[in-house]
Amino acid sequence: MVRTFGLTHLALAVADLDRSARFYRELFGMVEVYRGDAFVQLQTPGSRDVLVLERDPDRAGPGGGVIHFGFRLMDPDDIAAAANAVERAGGKIREQGEFCLGEPYLFALDPDGYEVEIWYELPTSADPPLSRLPDLLADAKRGLEPWEPIPRDAWPRIAAACGAAERAEIAARIAELRRELETVEAWDGDTRDDIWRTIHFFEELLRLSGGDR
Repeated sequence: MVRTFGLTHLALAVADLDRSARFYRELFGMVEVYRGDAFVQLQTPGSRDVLVLERDPDRAGPGGGVIHFGFRLMDPDDIAAAANAVERAGGKIREQGEFCLGEPYLFALDPDGYEVEIWYELPTSADPPLSRLPDLLADAKRGLEPWEPIPRDAWPRIAAACGAAERAEIAARIAELRRELETVEAWDGDTRDDIWRTIHFFEELLRLSGGDR
């Protein structure tokens, strides 16, 4: 048996690199990690998935036996927001419903016509452990006012309790905060400072937990 991180890589032929990259960035928050003359490699922050978009208009679009590929939601209540995000990003909803009670889904078409599934699946026995980061942060803020930051002397204790799942969530939060920062106007210094302080907090947690190695 070869040990892997699971099925993590998909390569798609696309007609327009920038258009397709924008779709997956805006819909799923993927980030560009490499770019060549005829390809773009995207990844979801905090994960090991790899989506490569290759410029090849003659082969772009569904075919070759690929029926669809999917992105699994973390929260079933996000399905409505996902449907709105598909349309804002330039995609089209093909079907939406529920596989069974508690498992909503939708199928959408991306700009090249590839079918993308977005769904929530109830936990299975093969799933990795869920992140305990929200509970760790809530415990650290117990007794503090909502606007008070977590004291610095509590950071090592939080970091010591972080495993792979927590480090993945920290990395995802940092990436999301950096995207949020890009939307804040330069004149809004207070908001930008708040975001930078939060980024610094999570970067320190990642470093203390060994996640930056």
